[in-house]
Amino acid sequence: MEENRNRRWLIIGFFLLIGLLFVGFIYMAVVGPRSMQSRQRLESAVSSYENKMRARSDEKTVILSLGLVISVGKIKMIYRGLEGDRINVDVIIPELDPETAYHHSILESEAKRGLKLGGQDFELISASETKLRLTRIKR
Repeated sequence: MEENRNRRWLIIGFFLLIGLLFVGFIYMAVVGPRSMQSRQRLESAVSSYENKMRARSDEKTVILSLGLVISVGKIKMIYRGLEGDRINVDVIIPELDPETAYHHSILESEAKRGLKLGGQDFELISASETKLRLTRIKR
């Protein structure tokens, strides 16, 4: 009698464990990935919004983050980082060809004196591995 009772609890425990694992897997399949995707979408939207607001808040100062597309007037710019003393920037001119990025590799010393990207004039404020700050010069 005692042996049947122990075996019954063992069987109940086994099925309870299998049931909990099943519910856990279903929960992770339904809720887990969706919440991660939502978080990524939200972070992307916030980042995009911050970049747009930053560009609008001060029309003269342009801040480019590494690898992000920033609209500046009629052009779009992508900061590609530093290579030694060279600043790498891609410029997209949607009016000409929205699919083509024109690569510019500019010496930092030249950029401080002024540079022309996509038909617009800029002066370098600062350049780091992750950010590029430019002043827009309207002529």
